[in-house]
Amino acid sequence: MEKVPYFIMALLISLIAGEAGFSSTLIGIQNIRGSKAKAAAGLLFGPAVLIVTYVLLARKSGPVPIAIAYALTLAHALHDFTHRLKVRNGVLVKCDGDGTDAVIPKGVTRIATAVFMNHYRLLHVTIPETVTAIGPSAFHGCGELREITIPGGVKIIKEDTFHGCRSLKTVTVPDGVERIDEGAFAECAELQSVTLPAGVIEIHPDAFADCLNASPSFQALAPEIRGAALNGLLAEIPSVSAMGRDEFLSTERP
Repeated sequence: MEKVPYFIMALLISLIAGEAGFSSTLIGIQNIRGSKAKAAAGLLFGPAVLIVTYVLLARKSGPVPIAIAYALTLAHALHDFTHRLKVRNGVLVKCDGDGTDAVIPKGVTRIATAVFMNHYRLLHVTIPETVTAIGPSAFHGCGELREITIPGGVKIIKEDTFHGCRSLKTVTVPDGVERIDEGAFAECAELQSVTLPAGVIEIHPDAFADCLNASPSFQALAPEIRGAALNGLLAEIPSVSAMGRDEFLSTERP
């Protein structure tokens, strides 16, 4: 009878260890293309937890409770780290799971509001060219997102679409975009390069607010840019004489 309580105790401890071990391992694997420090930490810590737990418990409990716990926690971790996309009538309306890579299927024409909001582990997302509209706050708070390719059919980058994507380093707005709404790229702290095409005719206030390291580049100056459009950008913008310097308040330091 002594083995029964120990079996249960081993099962419970292994569930806790399995959750931590497999989650850390998956974080490590998924960060191989991202943060090398996170990848190394996860790949060292995760397996170590699993191995040490097995060695300490298996002597008295045997392998069965540990195997059961590890199977359950591995299945849960894989489920949690896999993006499960829900598409309805060509619209991506929901994303469950919290993995690092998301591939939006071809045929999707629109990404709904806040679908990926605060998916803090998201590193890469593939958006097909069939997408012509991205909803407000679609990627708001995806702090680890490192790159984004906006399809050429998108005409408006709506409010707060990429707000707080602090790991974005380069943004190239495609030729089809005509308007960039307020806060679209606000607080993208590591943004270094912004390329805007000639077709952009309207940039709303604070579209790039607090992007303190970004250097904007215009293929050609848009004919109409609202005042304070690039608030927060520090770099000099060439050829601003074509429109009043007040149009680019961020180049004027207090």
